Amino acid sequence: MPSTRDRLEALREADAIVREEVDKAGLTIWQYFAVVPDFRTTGVREGKRAYDWPCIIRCINTVDVMSAVVPELDWALLKRMTARVTAEVPGICRVCYDLTPSQSARWSGSKLVHLASVPVWERRPFRCP
Repeated sequence: MPSTRDRLEALREADAIVREEVDKAGLTIWQYFAVVPDFRTTGVREGKRAYDWPCIIRCINTVDVMSAVVPELDWALLKRMTARVTAEVPGICRVCYDLTPSQSARWSGSKLVHLASVPVWERRPFRCP
């Protein structure tokens, strides 16, 4: 089974793609990020069945940091992010968009990896080719 280091690298790459696509779309979103949980799912990569991690995209807007609204992203943007993440990030075979209207944008749990839980000194920018 791939290590947390592999999953962290997949997270960095997926998060960079999400950020790049949101920025290119010119959207103003209060907080957005990718999550790569420590479980596998069946999906398709390069036309073949794959058993890899899912990537969960979380976006919220807020005016008071106590309540949150999930923005309705354009379908074409979601499809583009999904296509790029599944094609460009090794180890990810499915992309989900979190629609839960929660006060917190945070995903928590002992088996989750997201950039908010990664020490600053371990974060490195990922440059898309």
